[in-house]
Amino acid sequence: MGLILGLVATANSPASTVAVINELRARGPFTTLAIGTTVVKDVFVILLMAVVLMVSRGFVDSGEGMDPGLLGRIPLEVVASLAIGAILGIFLIFYLARIDKEVALLLLAVVILAIEVVGFVETRFHLHLHFLLIFIAAGFVVENASARGEVMIQALERSSLPVYVIFFTFSGVGLDLDSLRQLWPIALGFVIWRALLLYGSSHLGARLADEDRNAQQLSWTAFVAQAGISLGLAELVAQQFPHMGHKIRTFVLAVVAVHQLVGPVLFGWALRRVGEQGRADLQG
Repeated sequence: MGLILGLVATANSPASTVAVINELRARGPFTTLAIGTTVVKDVFVILLMAVVLMVSRGFVDSGEGMDPGLLGRIPLEVVASLAIGAILGIFLIFYLARIDKEVALLLLAVVILAIEVVGFVETRFHLHLHFLLIFIAAGFVVENASARGEVMIQALERSSLPVYVIFFTFSGVGLDLDSLRQLWPIALGFVIWRALLLYGSSHLGARLADEDRNAQQLSWTAFVAQAGISLGLAELVAQQFPHMGHKIRTFVLAVVAVHQLVGPVLFGWALRRVGEQGRADLQG
């Protein structure tokens, strides 16, 4: 449970960061540092998620500790997931360049096909592939190996609302108020302790990188908000560890709710404090 909650504490929300930047039309060195670090952090969180879930399964399944053989499978699973994602990205590039119709419908079909492929590989070869790594690799290839990334992003944005509605509805259904009442003191302590660690680590990192005073004092505000990755992790934990996953999911939902309310406000305040709001309009 400590490993899982540590991973939850590390995760942030690039979507919330981008939304605040777009709303304030911000641009400048502080904005660039915030969004770049947020995205890189999220990639590492996805990789850590694969490792932590496997290690946690080893402890839970054995009842004693992790099977050393699991450590050898972790790199193989990560590399296999990234390789399949890269192949999928190449296919999407080809489709966007040659056909470029009903992109959202194609992506839905790709997700369904990927579920079947992952299930087949896990059953036949006992190799656990990771959906998030597969699709992060696919999106990375499309964005960086072609000029069609914006087309795919626009298609996803047009069809994302129903997905968010379903996802957050299921998340809300899983929110047990009785458990939340028991966990709220721990959740509040978690929020405060995470904020202190974010400030300390961001200040130290910015200082070692010889960033200016604004980055040292305010960069931590870009990492407070949490959303998709944390909620997705909570759902995965609830599925894979039924005996403790329910309470972890309830706890994470409470923590994410606080962070999602406070995080964008703090980051917006920081952008105004450094004077980078509205610069996108001036430079555009």
